[in-house]
Amino acid sequence: MLVDVVKAAACRCQRFVFNGFQFDAARQQVRPIVAEINQQLNAKGDPWGVASWWLNPTAFADDPRSPAELAVTGGHEQDLRDMADDLTAD
Repeated sequence: MLVDVVKAAACRCQRFVFNGFQFDAARQQVRPIVAEINQQLNAKGDPWGVASWWLNPTAFADDPRSPAELAVTGGHEQDLRDMADDLTAD
């Protein structure tokens, strides 16, 4: 399955560095909610902008955690969808 992931750093020595929150290590796969939202936010076209969205806390629902923290915690899939929808509605 082809998914969009946000590249966190430039290619060095033929290696790419990816933000770890995107991956479920136990299942050895990209978190489905991350793949869904990365596609919605066009991570392929704006990787740095999307990475910034994932990694910075928002004022959404008075929760101080970043979207990345919510994705890792789990159980916040609809909150993340709502946050991404708010971003794309602007």
